[in-house]
Amino acid sequence: MHRWIMILFSGVAIAVGSITQAGNSQRVKQVTQNAASDEGVLSAGTYHTCGIKRDGTVACWGNSSHGQLAAPSGTFSQVNAWGDHTCGIKSDGALACWGDNLFGQLTNIPSATFRQVSGPCGIKSDGTLACWEVKQAPVVAMPWRPHQNTPFVRNNGPGQLTAPLSGTFTQISGSCGIKSDGTLACWGKSIFSRLTDIPSGTFRQVSVGGFSACGVKSDGTLACWGYDWETNTVGQITNIPSGTFTQVSSGARHTCGVKSDGTVVCWGMSTEGQLTNIPSGTFTQVSAGSFHTCALKSDGTVVCWGDNSQWQLSNIPTAVFGRGAVSAGTLPHLWAEE
Repeated sequence: MHRWIMILFSGVAIAVGSITQAGNSQRVKQVTQNAASDEGVLSAGTYHTCGIKRDGTVACWGNSSHGQLAAPSGTFSQVNAWGDHTCGIKSDGALACWGDNLFGQLTNIPSATFRQVSGPCGIKSDGTLACWEVKQAPVVAMPWRPHQNTPFVRNNGPGQLTAPLSGTFTQISGSCGIKSDGTLACWGKSIFSRLTDIPSGTFRQVSVGGFSACGVKSDGTLACWGYDWETNTVGQITNIPSGTFTQVSSGARHTCGVKSDGTVVCWGMSTEGQLTNIPSGTFTQVSAGSFHTCALKSDGTVVCWGDNSQWQLSNIPTAVFGRGAVSAGTLPHLWAEE
């Protein structure tokens, strides 16, 4: 038996995908050259994925119930799939978004130039943050959960949201980001201890998922925090792999990372083969969505695994991807099926 759960996040930090997912970041200079150049080329959302081809154009595949696959023309430097919509930075630095507009994700987008986007927030050319998203969530009647039949107020009303934090940032993922001094900062509600358990130290990259967040520290090791939805043998917090990494991506209930040798490892929930069907080979980027994951191989081809209920693994373009872009998907709000 399946039931649908709406998970809402403000500002986002998670991804779904990218989330997104997510996941969602400017180029991280400290990682290896290959990983740095391809960060943000690929981004997995709830049930769709988008990527930047070598010619700079965007291709998307998976579910298109909200127009998620209708990528605009032109060339892009970064793409970020978030829930059921996607935003990308065009070659001139302007933002373009498409897909679901339930929360105003496609409206009131700032006209400034950007260098990275993640969900309803982005880093402008001067390093400061800007956020948009103008509506609160609607009431979805759930007779079996009457206590939840109340709107979740995302902000105080129509209009562009103010920047959640002052200062300058090098990378953001949802509602967390890396400040210019390398330290982490998060904003919004402290959902799943995301604001209270922020690790110290300096970081190269951060990715916020559905229930947890992970970051690559300056020494290449991982630090994760938030809610360990799956405990014991499959926890996203309790089973962080050892070794050094170039990139990490947090999905709904699983997380994947690219190790320094180019191989991909994943941990967390594996109800849809998220952990058991990891492909072999070497990779330059991975993006964990809701219950599926896609990764960019060293030769520029894309491989995906996990849930295929909404064609997430189908019709993957045979084109070569990778264009020196910057981000991975996370999830501000996602529909998770369980």
